[in-house]
Amino acid sequence: MKVRKYYTLLALFAVILTFVVVVYGAYTRITDSGLSCPDWPGCYGQLMVPEGEQAVQSANALFPTTPVDAPRAWNEMVHRYLAGTAGLLMVLLAGFGFYFRNILGKAPYRISVSMLCIIVLQILLGKWTVTMKLLPLVVSSHLIIGMTLLSLLWCVTLVASPCAKLRSVEAQQGLRPWAFIGLFLLIMQIASGGWTSTNMAGHVCAGFPVCEGYTLAQLDWMGAFSLTTALGHMHYMALMAVTTFHRMGGAIVGGYLGLLCFLVISMHDNKVMRTLAATVLLILFVQITLGFMNIPASRAIWAATAHNGVAALLLLSVIAFNAVLYLRPEEHLDE
Repeated sequence: MKVRKYYTLLALFAVILTFVVVVYGAYTRITDSGLSCPDWPGCYGQLMVPEGEQAVQSANALFPTTPVDAPRAWNEMVHRYLAGTAGLLMVLLAGFGFYFRNILGKAPYRISVSMLCIIVLQILLGKWTVTMKLLPLVVSSHLIIGMTLLSLLWCVTLVASPCAKLRSVEAQQGLRPWAFIGLFLLIMQIASGGWTSTNMAGHVCAGFPVCEGYTLAQLDWMGAFSLTTALGHMHYMALMAVTTFHRMGGAIVGGYLGLLCFLVISMHDNKVMRTLAATVLLILFVQITLGFMNIPASRAIWAATAHNGVAALLLLSVIAFNAVLYLRPEEHLDE
């Protein structure tokens, strides 16, 4: 069982690191640090942020339209370093998964290989984020793919873990479609949140769920989801439509997951299911609270960053809830 144990620990470490990458990426975006390094993958032609008077002067001469802002540039470069390290861990997981596939089973290897394919796209999106000047479509896709990689790493951890007593229970299989619907709605809501964040639309109004003084018919729904609009070029009525859509989606997803978890806690006697449902409910409460804290225009950077991080935790908890219902016994092989 040592192989499975160490592989699970490596996968769990990769999950934690990737979670940090997702949260730090949100912090980088919220602090407007995404273009602080005008080139890619380095920063002003270097692997480190230019420091010292001569190095800064050389960097400014090389990129005269983007003077060095060291604190923000370090935000961007730390994010890149962390993302690169997480990518290397995913490569290790794929290699070890293939080498020990007779012990671990095929699932960890297959999921890890799929991650390697997605990493290539993520690297390209990271480059295009800079070269396309934070085009919202690219930035949102970068966020979604990051969440996808985090989810797949979590799936590898759940499948490979020697301690995970995940079994499909016949009496609980009726929950499968409802749990899957909850996961699907949450994924759509996270994508909506990414679009709201990358278009800087979260601060345009303080109303909930609709901006004060406006009706849904007055908002520009077509402009809100124009995929070719550059950052800062979406007009006000479209921005209000973006944030209204996200807030209404939050109410729907929060209500659905909250009701589902409440029913599981009150009606099911399976300890694992009730524990997972309670965990989802707790994280959901924190996320809704942070959502309301982000409505005022004076919202704090920490609250906006935490809103992204808790969304990732909520996603992982709902995936674990689904895993209990869907994972087959034969996927856990003995050494």
